[in-house]
Amino acid sequence: MRTFFGIVLIVTGIAVGLYLGVWVMFIGGITQILQSLNPVIPVEVGVGVFRILAASLVGWFSFGILAGTGKMLIK
Repeated sequence: MRTFFGIVLIVTGIAVGLYLGVWVMFIGGITQILQSLNPVIPVEVGVGVFRILAASLVGWFSFGILAGTGKMLIK
């Protein structure tokens, strides 16, 4: 049973990491930049750039927490 929950956590970690890293941070950052260009709002552009730059870190971090817990359950 522990192995099953470990595998479920690893698969969930992959899905959550991709969702947060790609959709929320990367695509959301691009969308935020494009929306803040008419009229130009410098703070919003800066936050959008930060979201794009931090997308990889957020994706890997969320994957690592869930997958690490799943790996501990499998062993």
